[in-house]
Amino acid sequence: MKTFTSLVFRISGHRWKEAVRSSYWQKSIMINLLLGIFLLYFLVNLVILGVFLGRILTASFPDTEPVRALSEILLYYFMGDFLLRFFMQPVPVISVMPYLHLPVKRSSIFHFLLLRSGLSLFNLFPVIILVPFTIRYVIPAYSAGAGLAWLCAIILLVFANNYLSFFFKKLFAVKPGVILPLAAFLALLAYTDFSQTRIVSQTFGEALMQIILHPSWIVFPAALLLFCYGLSWRMLYRQRYLEAKVKHERVYYSTEKSRYFFEIFGLTGKLASLEMKLILRNNRPRTYLIISLIFLLYGFMIYSKHQGHLGYGTMLFAGLLLTGIITMQYGQLVLSWESSYFDRLCTAGFSTLEFFTAKFWLFFLFNTATFMVSLPYALFDSRILLLNLAAWFFNCGINIFIILYLGTYNTKRIDMSKGAFFNYEGVTAAQFILILPIIGFPVLIYGLFALAGLPEAGVLAIGLSGLAGLAFHRQLIEIVTRKFLARKQKILTGFRNG
Repeated sequence: MKTFTSLVFRISGHRWKEAVRSSYWQKSIMINLLLGIFLLYFLVNLVILGVFLGRILTASFPDTEPVRALSEILLYYFMGDFLLRFFMQPVPVISVMPYLHLPVKRSSIFHFLLLRSGLSLFNLFPVIILVPFTIRYVIPAYSAGAGLAWLCAIILLVFANNYLSFFFKKLFAVKPGVILPLAAFLALLAYTDFSQTRIVSQTFGEALMQIILHPSWIVFPAALLLFCYGLSWRMLYRQRYLEAKVKHERVYYSTEKSRYFFEIFGLTGKLASLEMKLILRNNRPRTYLIISLIFLLYGFMIYSKHQGHLGYGTMLFAGLLLTGIITMQYGQLVLSWESSYFDRLCTAGFSTLEFFTAKFWLFFLFNTATFMVSLPYALFDSRILLLNLAAWFFNCGINIFIILYLGTYNTKRIDMSKGAFFNYEGVTAAQFILILPIIGFPVLIYGLFALAGLPEAGVLAIGLSGLAGLAFHRQLIEIVTRKFLARKQKILTGFRNG
């Protein structure tokens, strides 16, 4: 125990020195100071929220006791907290890599890693809110022991949520497909609760209320915390060697054996295949892809609530997003994705025209896939089918070329191994300008016809303009190619200098 304690203090000291001695810290002292003031202001607001939370709950749920109402709401807090942690909370793995070759027990390093992940702001915020709420509402209504047990139970669940998210985040790095059953489970849980008059949240709230009546029941959230901690520790321990991640994979040393189906289309297909592998094998582009797939559920939020009552403009806007979301997300950083080896691409022997042709067909494939996924939304309103078809034509025939053209202004190098959330590496003014033409042009075309009282003609015009773009796609790719060649040296210089 003494050895582990000294290890914790030693590594923590190293991390602190690394932070304060970094060039970023030295150059951004004023920014860090302002961020500290903002954080303090935010924490004060959380305390005030905790003090008056009882009044808010009483006004929102007049027929339910504030403590019980909050206990039921906490189920949705934990669900949202889990999703935020999964996508936004960083996993502090790289920080311990320098110690793995030293004579230190790996199990101790993993324990330190998990304990450090518990020092997240995600764990601090609910505590700051709940402490004043417990003092003002729970303890006077019940007793000091009951209030303390209730507060400790929630804190234990917060930390259990932290380690459960840690586990799934690490599991996702090995098995990306885990996100689909996980999202389905959370969606099913929420749907069951809403369709069954909040039976799930009421059961969860009743379980927390039982801890107030029987403080000894706190052993259950404590056991859940230990279980989640053990899952996370075991996941880290099983991945302690690099070979453990790939021992079940078939590794080929000949590129002829590892093929995507569109490699049969010659060099263009092989280039598209390489970019598809880039997306699936790297953290940041893969995250963009997953976010885009999750965004496809956006249609349920629009179409189901306003079935048969939406105007052409709203459905057209939704169709543009649904049928082009992957291209819009991933295309923001086109060219920058290859920044680490772009010099090699420019000397690889294939023409620039073939390079951009491959990107065009890959984006065409993305748009077609999302269009096919959006087809079931036509069950809500038959007009959705034709509107999404027009949006698909426009995304394929116009927006792809706008994205590729503006991509020639990307000159910032990016690290694809980093996460996508709150990561602005490689983001320039071109990404902010991008949204104007890809959404503004179709809205402008539709708006002109809608003002004339011809909304159906506006939709038709959008579809025909996209169809014309597809018919002249070769000429449009040549325009993008000429723009790239004119800016080639600036792009290469930017990628080299980072």
